[in-house]
Amino acid sequence: MCVVPQPRFRHYCHRNPCTWRDDRPTAGPAPGSGSRTPGPASTQPEGNTLTFNVGQTVVHPHHGPATICRLSSRMVRSVETEYLVLEVHANRLEVWVPTAKAEDVGLRPILDSPQLQELMEVLRAAADTEESQWSRRFKENTELLASGRIVDVARVVRNLTIRSLDKGLSHAERDMLRHARRPLLTEISLSLGVTEEEASAVLDGVWAAADTALAEPAPQP
Repeated sequence: MCVVPQPRFRHYCHRNPCTWRDDRPTAGPAPGSGSRTPGPASTQPEGNTLTFNVGQTVVHPHHGPATICRLSSRMVRSVETEYLVLEVHANRLEVWVPTAKAEDVGLRPILDSPQLQELMEVLRAAADTEESQWSRRFKENTELLASGRIVDVARVVRNLTIRSLDKGLSHAERDMLRHARRPLLTEISLSLGVTEEEASAVLDGVWAAADTALAEPAPQP
């Protein structure tokens, strides 16, 4: 179980190096603890930054939502390397992410309101031009899901959902659609602060009008 300490650390990452700002009064680490008490950052790097706090919910591109439990360090090839220690929500797995590589790994905060709106726009857009051969279409969708990018996941869900309403899906594609919907539902749920059932209603609402239109009989000439 992830027990989050009270002190808060802010991670400012702009290329390299990454620094940590300690928002509590300075105190030395316990001897032999393996954790490091970072000193205050002198200035905040210019340009775009990522900010992470201990106790914050973040999204790992391959593990999904996780909580930042603590900051720790390990010796790697005789070099002290600093890590974010995460606890994955789905299975309580502990994942260590090097702080200097957090952005490269794809670790990010949950979507804010403007980012969620951008995601919904991707879902509302027309489907991509698809391959006629099932095997090539399945391969493309598999590669998009493997990227871990939520926008790519949204594209797969959109394309498969629109195809299911129009032409239907194979058994493998139906399984893929169910799998791809899960991270989207979690993302919408966390961003809006609603249950996954409510998030499912939001997601299904994107294509409700299209579903109704397809279900209506074609007008007679």
